Amino acid sequence: MKIIDKINNLLSDDKEVPMNEKQTWYSYEYFPPKTASGEENLVDRIIRMAQTNPLWVDVTWGAGGSTFDTTIDLCAYITNCLGVDVLMHLTCTGLTRERVIESLDRAKESGIRNILALRGDPPFGV
Repeated sequence: MKIIDKINNLLSDDKEVPMNEKQTWYSYEYFPPKTASGEENLVDRIIRMAQTNPLWVDVTWGAGGSTFDTTIDLCAYITNCLGVDVLMHLTCTGLTRERVIESLDRAKESGIRNILALRGDPPFGV
């Protein structure tokens, strides 16, 4: 589901609720690890944290697409296996037009519907 739709639904439900009884929403942000054991650890952590029912989770994107596969794979797993909505970061600095299109196509194929496209910081010294 689109995160904005979830937020709008919650806001419309909250209009009739007294201010002191309004619910709190939260999300978690994860960054892809660099090792296979780090990935296993992160997946275990995400599974545990998903039980707290966050409104969504974010998965960041490494500079220049360095976590391209890991980010998309994590987002797909969270979306399709855990049923938690994901906001995938897509940092565009250093990516070719073709790589951006490939990223968007893979995200779409994986069921990822929420993407935060960022310019990102230029490489050091540029």
